[in-house]
Amino acid sequence: MQSTRSRGLIVGLAALAVLLGMWMFAGSQAYAQEAAPTEETTTEATSETQAPQEAPKQDGWQADGTYVRNGVLLQGLQDIGGKLYNFGNGTKGVLYTGNYGGKYYVSGSLANGTYNKLLYVNGKPFSGTKNNKLYKAGKVYSGVSGSYYYKSGVKQTKYKNTVKKMNDGKIYYFQKSGKVYKGTAWKRVKGKRYYFKKGTALTGWKYVGKYKYYFDSKGRLCQDLIAKFGNKWKKKDITIKVNRKKNCVTLYAKDGKRGYTIPVKAMACSVGKSKTPTVKGTYYLSKGRTYRWAKLGGPTMGGYCYGQYCSRITGGYLFHSVNFNQKNNRTLSSAAYNNLGKAASHGCIRLQTANAKIIYDIARNKKTKVVIYDGKSAGPFDKPTVKKIKSGQHYDPTDPNIKKKKK
Repeated sequence: MQSTRSRGLIVGLAALAVLLGMWMFAGSQAYAQEAAPTEETTTEATSETQAPQEAPKQDGWQADGTYVRNGVLLQGLQDIGGKLYNFGNGTKGVLYTGNYGGKYYVSGSLANGTYNKLLYVNGKPFSGTKNNKLYKAGKVYSGVSGSYYYKSGVKQTKYKNTVKKMNDGKIYYFQKSGKVYKGTAWKRVKGKRYYFKKGTALTGWKYVGKYKYYFDSKGRLCQDLIAKFGNKWKKKDITIKVNRKKNCVTLYAKDGKRGYTIPVKAMACSVGKSKTPTVKGTYYLSKGRTYRWAKLGGPTMGGYCYGQYCSRITGGYLFHSVNFNQKNNRTLSSAAYNNLGKAASHGCIRLQTANAKIIYDIARNKKTKVVIYDGKSAGPFDKPTVKKIKSGQHYDPTDPNIKKKKK
């Protein structure tokens, strides 16, 4: 009885031990699975957190305004359907306005019309005639084209035989035909002299040949720098040249190392007649041989007379005013005055009183060279014309000491 109970107890304990062992094995297996997941488990977890792959974009416009071509997102300037777009660095496409490939675009299309004050045709600045106006490089043209001048694109034909400053700022000579002179030469128009270089009149100080001239703002040659700029020109370094054949005196100022190349003023004079000629050669005037009034002539010259503002050249040869019968500026010989411009003296060089005074002032300022010669032309300036006076007028109209009557 007792042994039977003992065997039952032993069997029960054994069964309990087996159950306890199974329970501990299962627990350890569960712990191992939680602490160290298998490779399969890790892969499944990773797959669950990775972002899904995007499908390739289709060619064409995208919802965000970008554009794809051949699978590539376009950048920069691109032509799409005949329109030029700017995609920047792959951003939304914007219709382009500006220059590209030598042409101008407006809102993606080649410019046709006026933009920024320029006329475009098919993207290029227009040159030619449109709406009866001449264009060059897109602008309404002002200037010479062919033989005519165009003012704001309109052909000008109304200007004839005249010199005119036009709206391009240049001075042109319009010939009798209305055509523009396009050469290089001196031109005399309505009594005024101009020098044109390739069709445009010179202005300011310019050398033409060996002489330096002054042309005013209208292109006219200034032939009296003393009248233009004042008496300071009488204090320049001056040389005086007398052309006996032309009865013309010209003053020249020195231009540095170039020498006496600036014509200052021309004067009509009377040199000696053929039987009593004025001497030729080179001489010098000086202050010590100048005279406010001088007694001239003598018994062999038909008697005595007087001259104002006298400057001795050599011996009995002087520059002086036209002769007066007395030492009085109201006793002028009107006949002698009206002979200015041709040989009429006994050897001296007669001048209008104002011009005699200019030479007198120059001589008193410094020693001055005088060259007397025979030439075919008067000089670089025109020989002035002296307006004749009435036979009953006995004063020199240029005399600075004559008080002019008030008008």
